[in-house]
Amino acid sequence: MCTAYADQAYSFLLAHSVDDGEDRVLVRDGEARSWHPGEPIPDDVLIGTTPLYQSGGSLLYTRPEGTLLSIRFDPERLRTSGEPVVVATGIRQESWTNQAQVTAADNGTIAYIEGSDAHTGVLGWLDRRGRVDTLPFPPANSLGTDVSPDGSAIAVSIPAVSGNLELWLYDLRSRDRQRLLTNLGVPESRWTADGRYLVAGLVGGALIRIDPARPGRLDTLAKASLYPFALSRDGRYLLGSPWENPVTGEDVRGTYRVALDGRGTPERLNRGGPAGGAFGMTFSPDNLWISYLGRSGGVFVEPYPPTGETHRISGPLDGDVPYWSARGDEIFFASSSRMYVVRVHPGSPPRFDPPQLIASQRFANYAGRPYAVAPDEQRFLIKIPSSEHSAGSIRLVLNGSFQAAP
Repeated sequence: MCTAYADQAYSFLLAHSVDDGEDRVLVRDGEARSWHPGEPIPDDVLIGTTPLYQSGGSLLYTRPEGTLLSIRFDPERLRTSGEPVVVATGIRQESWTNQAQVTAADNGTIAYIEGSDAHTGVLGWLDRRGRVDTLPFPPANSLGTDVSPDGSAIAVSIPAVSGNLELWLYDLRSRDRQRLLTNLGVPESRWTADGRYLVAGLVGGALIRIDPARPGRLDTLAKASLYPFALSRDGRYLLGSPWENPVTGEDVRGTYRVALDGRGTPERLNRGGPAGGAFGMTFSPDNLWISYLGRSGGVFVEPYPPTGETHRISGPLDGDVPYWSARGDEIFFASSSRMYVVRVHPGSPPRFDPPQLIASQRFANYAGRPYAVAPDEQRFLIKIPSSEHSAGSIRLVLNGSFQAAP
């Protein structure tokens, strides 16, 4: 049975054996190869999502740019042959599930929703009055944005058509764009407090520091496969979460701390909520508290280092990845394309007001933090789905028979 495996940079196709649980990567013009998470991905892997087998020996799948392809496929030998042919273009894909809106019947009929890539959108500022000011950069499948401390630049992760996940620098003053890295492992990066460096994770499990002025020089901070979510305000530590393996189901939950001295070894925090799974942590300005998205939903606050004490602050809302203000008097979070703020009153523990709606504006969601906060904390960087990529009508391909050339 063919499934799509969502890698951090792109999706590729594999076959999963119900009998022995073995995974085999589907490749172009050859038999599937045995593969285990953590192993290198073959260069000739079939990149795409939503595989659909049609009787008669063809396999449909959708490329990241929204192109539906068909390739000859032997389900017994798990072998593809010939070159794939284009069946349709403009297939809508969902940013959260990473699946294409397409289905097929054995008689050759194919139905799909047009709308191209639902990941694509334009970046813009959402202010506290609900007004949106779009930025002068082309629409892109941007992920994991973060704003520099002086507000002059944005770090943006973008999956390339080649399958690589790239780190880009958007200069808000000159409006120039610069590609910094081509081998990101996770769609997240964080600016250091002084604004000199970006911290990111590479393919292969290395946390690195990069100077945008000298992008060719990388400093290794630690060997760790983590989302680099929270940098302590003093710049000494990073908090991150590993990603759960969707194929093996291996339990990699937890929150890990890494010292950013070049010799750091990830240390799991064994107390409190983050030990049971958390996402998108941020430190309070005094480094004594952290806010995070709980594994089962909801925004929480607890002491750092964790003691087991937890405070849920999202009320009846599920909430999404939080951000603690630099002044320490507010915590922001998103929920269903709405931005909320929680007022924080000093104390031990702090007191938290109920969430208040800041602004309501449709914006794209994706793995990681779906927004970033401007240094003045009056605006939020969001990705607005492009109107030309919104869901359109349902298209039918009738009595289609698409076979790749031998």
